[in-house]
Amino acid sequence: MHIRKDSKVKVAVIGGGIAGTTLNYLLQQDDQQQDKQYRINLYDKSRRLGGRASLVPIQDLQVPLAIGVKHCSINVEKLKDSKLTQDINLEGFFQDLGWQKLDHLQKHNSSASFELATDTWINIEQSFSVDSLGSRQNHSLYLSHHIKSLCFDHSTQTWQIDGECWVEQQKSTFSHTANYIMLSLPPQQAYDLLEETEFKIPKKTSLVPEEITRLKHRLEQVNTQSSWVILLKLPSRLLGQLQSNTLQNSKMIKSIKDLSTNLLPHQCADSSVIAIHLHHDWSAENMELDVSKIEELCLVELKSRLSNPTNIERSSIDVLKIHRWRYASSSLTDDLQQLYYPQFNLGLCGEAILKGQIDQGVERAILSALRLYSEINLSTECRGKSF
Repeated sequence: MHIRKDSKVKVAVIGGGIAGTTLNYLLQQDDQQQDKQYRINLYDKSRRLGGRASLVPIQDLQVPLAIGVKHCSINVEKLKDSKLTQDINLEGFFQDLGWQKLDHLQKHNSSASFELATDTWINIEQSFSVDSLGSRQNHSLYLSHHIKSLCFDHSTQTWQIDGECWVEQQKSTFSHTANYIMLSLPPQQAYDLLEETEFKIPKKTSLVPEEITRLKHRLEQVNTQSSWVILLKLPSRLLGQLQSNTLQNSKMIKSIKDLSTNLLPHQCADSSVIAIHLHHDWSAENMELDVSKIEELCLVELKSRLSNPTNIERSSIDVLKIHRWRYASSSLTDDLQQLYYPQFNLGLCGEAILKGQIDQGVERAILSALRLYSEINLSTECRGKSF
């Protein structure tokens, strides 16, 4: 495909989690530094960016709280040795993405701890505003936009994007076009969307190309786990009884995190706010339970773990939020070998398409975006295309 210098390449990034926002950042930097002409649209069906790392507002509290990823450990030395990051200032890179370094690298330890800044996604959302983009206005953010189907026309090298959106509490449909589609979705969502994708390719008898069929097969092989997180407000005296060693034998509760440091002093006087994360295995075995039953069982388990359960009353515990992560963790046994499909102008990124441990999710999400970005540039350079 030949693109005139005065034309804009339309890139649609579907999914505003860590991988999607990282890829969007890389494309924006490339656009500014190389004076390229991109028109980047970032879509997410949620009302906010961040995916599993997003912060959610809680009723009666003036600050949002993390119900997903808040801290992570990233092997910075590994990234520095990667060909993908040779021209990137990693310290500035992570800072621009909203990750604040908590400690300095030690000679005997190649990993660094990072904390997600509270205003990360707000800042990224503001970067899409007209004022911040100047006269170019080459980037748009579409929140509460659910992509329902895609169609690729090989003759025009154009994708059609159809979906539903909520604008001012009104549901409506939309139809956009793009030259490139980048999927940054959990494997099951990516698979479902590819199931609703049409390929208009001349002289092809099959509606679904073999490459896409193989890709969908790989996505089906991804092991996906769900998990619940419950936010509670309870008397601080009860929190003191919940020591980490009391949870060692719990098949239900994986961890308890104190979030009170994120609150204003008057909001947690004599009280604490905690996030209870349930085990993936327990969540998988109890997928049919509704929210009220999850709440009931969690409180029973919590009471059994208190050193003095007799002085606890149900009225003293306030359930602030219960949320189920349907795609809490997922990974392949081997890396997905191909992230970019130049014949369809289609790419994929996300933590689930690279092998690794559950606690390496942030690192894998960022690496996948870097790898996809590298594959895009390598492919377009070889084909003489000006992506």
